[in-house]
Amino acid sequence: MDTLDELRECVEALGREAGKFFEKGNKAAGVRARQHAQELKRLTQVLREKIQEAKTPPEPRERSQPVVPAFEEPHL
Repeated sequence: MDTLDELRECVEALGREAGKFFEKGNKAAGVRARQHAQELKRLTQVLREKIQEAKTPPEPRERSQPVVPAFEEPHL
C-alpha cells in the first residue's frame, strides 16, 4: 500500500475514534485514537524521508586514492 493511502486511512480512523471518545465518552476509543495518532506520526516520518530522497538524488562519490593502498615491498 502506498504511504499516502496509509496516511489517509490512518487520519480517517483517527477521526472516527476521536469522535467516539469526545462525543460519547468511550475510553477504549480514546486508546485507539492515541494509537492511530502514533501511527500517523510514524507514517508522516516515512513520507518525509521519501520526499527528501526524491528531492536530493545521491551525489557520486569521488575517490582520489584507492580504498586499500597497494602493498609496496621495502627497498633494501
